[in-house]
This record gives sequence, structure tokens and C-alpha cells, in this order.
Amino acid sequence: MRKILEYLLIDSHRKYLRLVYRVTVRLSQQIGIEAMMKGLFKPLFGFGGFLSRINGFVIRTLMLIFGLVAVLLLLSSSVIVYLTLLYSYVFVFSKSISYGLVYVFITIVYFIYRLHSARGDSIKDFSDIDEILASGTDYERSLIANAKSDDFKKLAGRFASDQRIIELITRAELDKQQVFEFISSELQNASSAEMLSYIKSINSELKLKYLSKKLIFTAFFLHFKNSYDFLMKCSSTDSVLKYSLLYTIRIHQEDPKIWENDYLIPPSGGIDKAWAVGYTAVLNRFSTDLTKLALRGGLPKLIGRDEAKNQVIAILSKASRNNVLLVGESGCGKTTFVHALAREIALGTSIPALRFKRIVSLDISTLTSGTPGEINDRLSAITKEIVSAGNIILFVDEIHNLSSTLSDDPNAVSVFSTLEPYLSEGRFQFIGATSKTNYYKYIRPNDAFSKAFDLVEMNVATKDETLRILIEMAKELETSKKGLIVTFPAIQSSYELSDKYISTSSLPDKAVELLNQACANGSKTLGGGITKDVVTSVVSEMINMPLSSIQQNERKILIGLDKLLHKQVIGQDAAIKAISDAIKRARAGVRDDNKPIASFLFSGPTGVGKTETAKALASVYYGSEKSMLRFDMSEYQDVQSIRRLIGDETGTPGLLTTKVRARPYSLLLFDEVEKASENVINIFLQILDDGRLTDAMGILTDFSNTLIIMTSNVGTKSITSAIKDRKSLDEIRAVAVSELKNKFPLEFLNRFSALIPFHPLSEEQIIQIAKLKLKKLQDKLIAKQIRVGFSETLVKQVANLGYSDEWGARPINRVIEEKIETPIADKIISGEIKSGDKFVMESI
Repeated sequence: MRKILEYLLIDSHRKYLRLVYRVTVRLSQQIGIEAMMKGLFKPLFGFGGFLSRINGFVIRTLMLIFGLVAVLLLLSSSVIVYLTLLYSYVFVFSKSISYGLVYVFITIVYFIYRLHSARGDSIKDFSDIDEILASGTDYERSLIANAKSDDFKKLAGRFASDQRIIELITRAELDKQQVFEFISSELQNASSAEMLSYIKSINSELKLKYLSKKLIFTAFFLHFKNSYDFLMKCSSTDSVLKYSLLYTIRIHQEDPKIWENDYLIPPSGGIDKAWAVGYTAVLNRFSTDLTKLALRGGLPKLIGRDEAKNQVIAILSKASRNNVLLVGESGCGKTTFVHALAREIALGTSIPALRFKRIVSLDISTLTSGTPGEINDRLSAITKEIVSAGNIILFVDEIHNLSSTLSDDPNAVSVFSTLEPYLSEGRFQFIGATSKTNYYKYIRPNDAFSKAFDLVEMNVATKDETLRILIEMAKELETSKKGLIVTFPAIQSSYELSDKYISTSSLPDKAVELLNQACANGSKTLGGGITKDVVTSVVSEMINMPLSSIQQNERKILIGLDKLLHKQVIGQDAAIKAISDAIKRARAGVRDDNKPIASFLFSGPTGVGKTETAKALASVYYGSEKSMLRFDMSEYQDVQSIRRLIGDETGTPGLLTTKVRARPYSLLLFDEVEKASENVINIFLQILDDGRLTDAMGILTDFSNTLIIMTSNVGTKSITSAIKDRKSLDEIRAVAVSELKNKFPLEFLNRFSALIPFHPLSEEQIIQIAKLKLKKLQDKLIAKQIRVGFSETLVKQVANLGYSDEWGARPINRVIEEKIETPIADKIISGEIKSGDKFVMESI
């Protein structure tokens, strides 16, 4: 009763007065009363002269009078409404006491309803259970009461019939029926004290502002000890359920209304409230006003990036050279960051360097179309307009384009050279954006260009920032596409899979694009349900690799992987087994995801199958021999050769990092690694250990989806001698490793998944290789409708001519080309062999 009286006699009046105050402030902000008063004597719309100041004073005074009248009308009408409500009680009672009592009764019932349906104060101490419970409505408190009275069956029943709880279960990708069957089987183990402890623990982790029935349900479910086993069977975790709770709350979360407790009056937003800035007619033709676009609701809000924002504001606040250069990898969010600043200006900011400003994005391609004279005239007019306006922050994306001339004409205009005096003097604020590659290639070498800016490095988005961005994106997509439901595992997979498998862009852009594509695919084929499987299938199509659970046919391939490799590789059983074991570990998901899939050092004589094994592995694992990237280490023997691999600071890209970024799912073959310089070996150490490498321009390259094979001829004589002495496989391997240790640092050798010695081929194996090579020739001719057979005599001739102690079986290809392919080609050209013919070659 005390709370009802307090609400009726005190709180309701206080909240009404607070509402009147908030509405009054917002009205004055929209009219611009404060800005008009501060700029009372400024020239109107930037026009100079005494007359302009007089005109500005008159017009602003009229606007101030209008604004003050509007505010007074609002206040007076608020007082009238307030007094009318109070007088209504006197009026009703004067007519009839019974009517008056009914009126009072209705008022009390209404206030009781408002009191019980209203939330408590938002949580300040996220680990205080009493404060957490007090923040909920009567409905949430009644759920807690069910638990405290041990009426868990009723509690479970209320959850089962609540659509918001069903939505939470759906967004966690759990089966509703299975969840409630599990709860029913565990009710005898329920504990209110344990459940309250989980509420406290979860809220401490997620920092929710209010108690909700979804939080109570999550704590109720997780407080059962067997819940973790249940979730594991469902291919889920407690973390997924908890973050699905957070996600579901944010999906339905709206900004506080002006009458609600949590509402905060924002700073005055908009553009030029004092009508003091000049027109920019020419600039408007060659640009997009991002702030005006934000006023129409077309730009995203800023998520994270606090450090970058503070740096940018500090630079823009400087009296001179207040020019920002945002540098970051493609897709890290540079442009989105600027768009978000424009949104903040539009909605209201108290930061002097941003308040009432316009962020205008200059279109360089449109600006620079035309003759040099036309471009000069445009640039001159635009810079004058910007300086005259006084409230413009000029934004140029891909700013490195300004550092080059516009044509081959020696009289061509350099846009930067025109802007440079204005930038160096700080006559207006400027933001540019470029990638790291283009910064090092175009801007850094240009001393005048680079010195005009203060650099702010934009790092890729963190996991938390990316997930928050994806949640906001999912909220917008669900609003715009009726029936679309995005689960939290889909959002989580969009981050994890894009981070691991997509290297053409950076976070958060690549995660955003992935989720967008998944939503487009899922809305067409699944009726709007976007799950982690939909996201996984999209990535699988993008990279042409199976990422889903191992299916039965793939299981057969993995089990027989060594046999598949042996179809292309003759002999070398130990190497094939080691490779097969590594691939099985990778596909089963038990490898270290932060390292390459597997790495091998093949040692042994030339021509025994090291390269053929690499080709076979690329074909089986990645689907094609074209997925093998080959590097001849004899080309990287000097100290400076490292630049060819990772690039240099002039912007020249490195061959290794460029190729792996373009094709991250590749087998890397480094031939004759013993010839590489020490610097190159050190680079390999980092790749083998960390699975990533930063190039000379600071760009990170991911090697975690590559297979790495290095070959070496070190110890060939010792290995051959050991084989002739009929030593065991372990003894041969020990000889090979001993020779390798004499050549390479031990820390380098220890980084490999396996050190695999290749032994010289036997006579029978050479014959099998010859048959394999001839079979490939037969397949080529069959495609031309020509069938050819080869006698055993010819096969042995090829094997004998195609093998040498120095080169192994490598000459076989040359023998086949010269002794077999060339004669057949001559007969096809002369018409002696035609399409449809069959013949047998008996000898060379």
C-alpha cells in the first residue's frame, strides 16, 4: 500500500514534470534556440558585410521569438493539462460522491496496474542478486516466486507456453520438444538457490540491465547438472545458449521512450542551427552529404572503435593541420567509421569538433572528369565554398588517388597539389582513407602528401565488435524481410568461418557479407530460417571445400586416402601414410587451427616422387593439381630475396603473401629448401609455428588452411647407402634426420608435422611409374577418339631409358615425349592415324 501511495502522490507527479521538461528541451533543440542565441550577430548564411549581420540578427531574433512562444505554449498547455486532471476530481465529487469514489477507484486501479507492469530501476551492480530481482516486473517476480516455493512444474509449464522463451530456444538452434522433455526429466533435481546463483552468474557475465523471463529460463535450464551433456549432444554449449539470450534481448531492444526512466536527453543534433554557414552549390554537385544522409536514417551507428574515435576527434580538434588519414586493410570498416561519425553529428553530439558540422564525401572520379581547366575551376570553387561555409569536414575515400596526376598530359592537374595549401594551414577539417598497401605505395613516398596528415590506424574489428555489428545487421534484416529469423549460431559461424576461410577482405566486412549472402540464400530455400548450416554451406561453395560434418561418402574417401594417393604415387609407403594420417587429423577437427593443416619435409634423391606426392596431395585434398603453388628456393639464396616473398616498404607486393591471400586453400611446395637464405628460413619458422605472416606493408596473411611441403636433397648419398646396406626404415630415417640436422637448425626441423625420407626406386617401381605415365597419355588420346596400347617390352624400354642414378625417374617424361608422343603426333598430322583408330606400339 505504501508503494501505491508513493506512486500516486509523489512518483506520478514527478514523472509528469520530468516528461514536460524533456519535451521542452527537445523542442528548443529542434528549433535551435541555443544556437540562434550564440550566433545572434553572425552573418546570415556566410555572406560577409555589415548588412548580412543585420539581416542575420533580425531573422534570428524572429526565430527566437517564435521558439520562445512555442516553448511557452508547451509549458502553459502542460500546466493546464495538469491542473485540469487535478480539478476533475473536485468536479466529479461536486456532482456526485458516488461518481467521485468510482473515479478515484478507477484512478487507483490504473496506478496499481502501472506500478506492477512497470520495471524496476536498471541494474547498477550486475552481481547483486537483490538488485537484479528488483529490476524486473511483477511477472518476472512471480516466476521467481514459483521457484522459491519449489513449484518447478508450474514454472516449467509457464516457460513452455511462453512465445518469447520458444523464440530463445529457436534462436539457440535447439529443439523445443527435446528441451522441455529434458527439463521434465530433471525437475526432481531443481533447486531455487542454485537457480538464483545462476541468474547472478549469467548477469555478471552478460551485464543485462533488467531481469527478464528469458534470463530466468536460461538460469533455470543451466542449473541442471546434466544440461551440459544435453547441449553437447545437440552440438551446442552453455555459451551459445547464454549469448543467444543476449542476442534475443538485443533483437527486441528499442531505444528508451521520452517518458521512460532510462531516457537521456541527447545533445542538440542536425546541421547549422544558427543559419550562419554558406551555401556550397559547386561542392554539392561533386559530393554526397553524409550528415544529411544520416538525418534520413541511412547510415549505421558506431560500434566499438573507441580508440580510433578518440584519436580522430583529437586531430580534428587541432587549430592547424587538423587532417586525419585512416589507414587499414580493405574491409576493416574505415568508410563505415566515417559514416557512423556523420550519424552521431546528425543525432546530436557535444564534441565541439563535430557539433553542427557536415561530413561531405568528395567523389574524385566525377570531380576529375573533364579538361584540366575545368578541373582547376571546380577545385578552386569547391575549396572557397568549404572555407566560407566553415562547418564542413571533407572526406575522401581511396585518397591515394589524389597523389597521382590525372592524365598523361604534362599540364594535368594534381588534385592534391591544389588542396595541399589548405590542408597544411588547417583551413578546414579533412578525413582521408586508404589501405595499407596503397599507403606504402603512393602516400608514404610522397613527403608533402604524407606530412599533411596525422595517421590513425584502423585495425580489423575484434570478435566482440564483429558480433555486435552482426547482431545489429540481423535486427535490420529481420525488420526488412518478413519471416526471416537469424539464429545466434548463424551469427557466430559468420564470424568464425569468415575469419578462418575468407582472406579477400577483413573483419567486419567479410563477416557482414557472409551473413548477408546466407540470408539471401536461406530466405529463398528455407523459408527464412538462417542457421549455422546455411552459413557453412555458403562458405563451402565460396571456397569449394566441404566444411560440414563428415558424410558417409567422404568418410570412405578419408579411410582410403592412402590408396587414393597411391594411384598417382608409386612406392614411398611411409610418406603416404604420414600424409594420410595428418589429413585425417585435420578433417576430424583435432589439429591446431592456428597452424598450417600439416607440414612435411621430404628428403631424398632427385626423381623418387617428392614432387609427384605433392601434386597427388593437392589433387586429392584441394580437388586439383592447380591448387599447388610452387616456389623454387634456388631463386631465394641471397639476403635480399626475402623481399620477393613478402614485399617491401615501397608497396611492391611479395609473391608468397600475394599468392596465398589470393588462394588461401593451397598446397605450398618449396623445392630444394636447403638453398634458401637464412632470412627466408626464419620466415618459414614463423609460418610453420603461427600459421600466419605479416608482410612488409603490415598486412597479415593466413596460412592455416594450407598444406606445406618442403623438399631437400640433403643426405641423398647417405640415404642411398643406408638402403643398399638393407637397414631398417627407422635406421634410414635416423640417417636422413642426422643429415638434415647438420644442415638446418633444430628449431626449424621441429616445426614440421613429419620429416619423411624418400628412398631410391626399385626396378619394379620404375616400371609401375612408366605404366602410370603411359596411362595418362592413353587418356589424352581417348579424348581424341584414338585408342593406343603399349606392349610390356615398350614399358620396360621406357623404364630403362627414363631412369638414372643421378636424376631418378624424372627423365621418364622426356623419354615418353620424344620416343612416343612425337611419333604419334607426326602420324596424326600426316593422316596415318585418324579419329576412331586403334593400334598397339610394340617398342620405341
